[in-house]
Amino acid sequence: MGERWRVRLIPSLHGVKLRYHFMKDSCDTCLPLDDIEPHGLMARNRIADAKVSTTKYARIVWIIDNEQWPRACLRAELIERGYDAVGFTDIRRALSALRSRLRNRPDVLVLELRGQQVTRRNLGSLVAVRAPLIVLGGAQELNDPEIEEFRFAAILKRPVTLGSIAEVIDDIIRSADGPRDSMPGNSG
Repeated sequence: MGERWRVRLIPSLHGVKLRYHFMKDSCDTCLPLDDIEPHGLMARNRIADAKVSTTKYARIVWIIDNEQWPRACLRAELIERGYDAVGFTDIRRALSALRSRLRNRPDVLVLELRGQQVTRRNLGSLVAVRAPLIVLGGAQELNDPEIEEFRFAAILKRPVTLGSIAEVIDDIIRSADGPRDSMPGNSG
């Protein structure tokens, strides 16, 4: 058996703490390694944001996945990289958030197909957001005729690591920002 990390979101009076746990040999006993207070996380976000983007604010990534732990772990990875990551359990809730305008529009969408009620209509609505859409799925989900009708920014086939998903997001954001060499004041 191998070693793995688990991220746990712990609500507190001052926001949400991320608690990282180390698990060895898939046992259920976890050893807390680190607690990060929200103000410390925000400071880290500003530093990471300067590396990721030329904008003043963190880029917004919406993660649609009906499984809590994969969604939470990807969200934690993206927060560590300076993104404002928001999770949704299903497509319907993400579309509802778009219509309500209570949240800022995403710069990138990540959709895990496993367990989603994918229809031509709701998938078309996600594509119409005009944000790059990354689709994650297994062979069965990706071969669905409704999925094959649309074009996506990236299609990632399981198994896929959190790091590789985050790298694809980094690449998409960098390409949307344009090459830095062409910016005024940069000399090659």
